Amino acid sequence: MAGLKLVASSYTDSTEEDEKEEEIPSKRIKIFKKLPSVSEAVIKLYTNDDDKNDVSVRANKSRVRSFPHVPGNWATYVYIPVKPQMHLRELLDHLLQQAAAATGAEWHSADEHHVSISRTVVLAHHCIESFTESLRKEIGVESNFVVGFEGVALYRNDGKTRTFLGLRVGVGKRSLLQLTQRADSVMQEFRQRTFYKDPSFHMSFTWTVGEIPAAVEPKLLGTLNVSFQQMALPATKTI
Repeated sequence: MAGLKLVASSYTDSTEEDEKEEEIPSKRIKIFKKLPSVSEAVIKLYTNDDDKNDVSVRANKSRVRSFPHVPGNWATYVYIPVKPQMHLRELLDHLLQQAAAATGAEWHSADEHHVSISRTVVLAHHCIESFTESLRKEIGVESNFVVGFEGVALYRNDGKTRTFLGLRVGVGKRSLLQLTQRADSVMQEFRQRTFYKDPSFHMSFTWTVGEIPAAVEPKLLGTLNVSFQQMALPATKTI
């Protein structure tokens, strides 16, 4: 079906490394029989592969949790997926290597690429279906539109535990802002935080733990933006 593909992504926050799964008591006592095992469906409600993956990533890359772990709560955000073509992938790899050389920090490639149109919020599991349905009704089917990247920018998460590099959107900001306003109305319906007042729409492509020193930032962005212009990235992409 033609039209803009919007995704409401939900995933559980990972448990701490030193947390262990609680075992269901199986000791027999006088009157009560052995407790029945919990069904697989119930177990999957509170744990999934994202929990395991995040523990692994945090152990290897020192990621810091953004939300406290609460069973049954799911971190959720709304985004537009982007699939980079060969030329764009080559540019992103080159920019990542330059960032590592300029800062001495360990930069990690993004697992997937997208343009966010909402903050990351936390929803109870039972709210996910109604939240998704509200998004469908509010946004509907949107026609494709063109987005153009105009340069490299540096971003930090709200907790300032990670720093990101992203391609900043130039062409297409008005269309993205309209979608964001519709997503915000759904966030308000569910009493969640709305998007930033003056959003800088972007596609993150790499991240590192902590903050980059302020003295390094101007030179880093200058170098990366020169490479961005020299590699003659195609001006626009339809999403």
